[in-house]
Amino acid sequence: MGSLCIGRMIRLGFVVVSVCFLTAVAPAVTGSEVGPDDFRISLMGTSANPLTSGYDTEVACRSVGNECLAVWNGKNVETDPTQVFGQRIDMTSGALLGSMISISAMSGYGQRPDVAYDPASDRYLVAWEGNHDLGGGQIEYEVFGQLLDAATGVEVGDDDFRISYFGPGGDTNYGCEEPKVANSPVQGEFLVVWAASDSTGGNFLRDILVQRLDAGTGSLVGVNNVISGYAGAASSSDGARLPDVAHDPIHDEYLVVWQAAISAEGTGYEVFGQRLDGATGVEIGADDFRISITGDDNVAPGVRWVNFPDVAFASGSNRFVVVWEALDDPEPFMDLETEIYLQAIAGGSGALVGDRVRLSDMGGLGAVAYGAFLSSVACGQGPECLVVWTGDETGYGGLVNDEYEIFAQFFDADALSEFGANDFRLSTMGPDGNTAYGAFTPAVAFSPELSRFLTAWDGDNDEQLLEADDDFDIWGQMVEGGLIFQDGFESAGTGQWSDTAP
Repeated sequence: MGSLCIGRMIRLGFVVVSVCFLTAVAPAVTGSEVGPDDFRISLMGTSANPLTSGYDTEVACRSVGNECLAVWNGKNVETDPTQVFGQRIDMTSGALLGSMISISAMSGYGQRPDVAYDPASDRYLVAWEGNHDLGGGQIEYEVFGQLLDAATGVEVGDDDFRISYFGPGGDTNYGCEEPKVANSPVQGEFLVVWAASDSTGGNFLRDILVQRLDAGTGSLVGVNNVISGYAGAASSSDGARLPDVAHDPIHDEYLVVWQAAISAEGTGYEVFGQRLDGATGVEIGADDFRISITGDDNVAPGVRWVNFPDVAFASGSNRFVVVWEALDDPEPFMDLETEIYLQAIAGGSGALVGDRVRLSDMGGLGAVAYGAFLSSVACGQGPECLVVWTGDETGYGGLVNDEYEIFAQFFDADALSEFGANDFRLSTMGPDGNTAYGAFTPAVAFSPELSRFLTAWDGDNDEQLLEADDDFDIWGQMVEGGLIFQDGFESAGTGQWSDTAP
């Protein structure tokens, strides 16, 4: 339903209210695919050439203009090093806007990119890990970035500027990898987080670092800061890695999450988090607080584990939503299965809200031959969030074991429950029943003006496999969002209000 607010005020005692009527607006069907089915986003090199493939995609959307940007790493020519590319996408039609953008130019490689959008400057920040000669002939592993004009995709500001400064210059015992990016519209800044490793002295320690950047210029604000327990409880020979970050505009704070291997508690691998003040980047709240509970503490460490945490903020619920894959055997299932789990976290306090929720059940409960991996989450303007993952499933036509496709589940961050179709399928890479084709590493973002989600993934499809297997490109699917009755009242905005009388 839409709404119409009449400009007539009625006085009830000492309270003045405006009179609003509901107008009939056809609701979107939440979870339905819209636009072209499994549309191709990248064209790396020539078809049927696995040496010119695209992988590891991430997506972000503008708050205006009904556009999103997908970024990925790949090769466009066999002899070229891996670099970062991008493509703008029209969210009304799924059409590609302009040509593919060549973003990085590393002397070694550029890979594992991430992207976030700043509404005030109307710019994207793309960050990636790069193997680059920073002078003196030493190839160093650091984090680099590039600003893009969101309306055109044109690079702005310094080219391939350096974000991380870890260890002495030229010392390859230090390295940085796995960057993730979030935007603070309150401060007009980006926050980049990454995992940094130190292999000096025969040790190998890995921890999480962060850096604030001015969204308009890309200039660094302050210095690189370590936020995980360096050489402490969250550091070990395996260390803290695989970070992700989201921003809470209500309280102007970030939540950084990561996977850590620890010996002091837990099963060996769990998800941890740290809240940061949005204005200063200073840690707030509990230090390195634990988010996931997998198995029983100190019972068979290493048998159960978590991997690849991802986080988003549901503004309509004032809650962060953290998802991850875990190999676990929770009651009443009692079988070790790899599935996707979710934990809600209160904005402003960092308190865990409710119990963790098992989202996926690939193959059915107790089907250990099937699994879910590599999840990603995005939230809309209300409490609805969409979680996507790679999984193999049965019951969808002719799908067979080890035939991987992209699946999804809507989650209500208010009710702490799933809604919509259970574990619905998004991708169709190649003919069903053929494990030579597949879809992997999905990413998801929310486009607010149309209340749509964009999911992108890397996959090999029979449309391009003319001569060779494993020729991967980036593919996408738009999905309708919006909970029932979500309109301008629930979403804290007026974009969906009706302006016509009933």
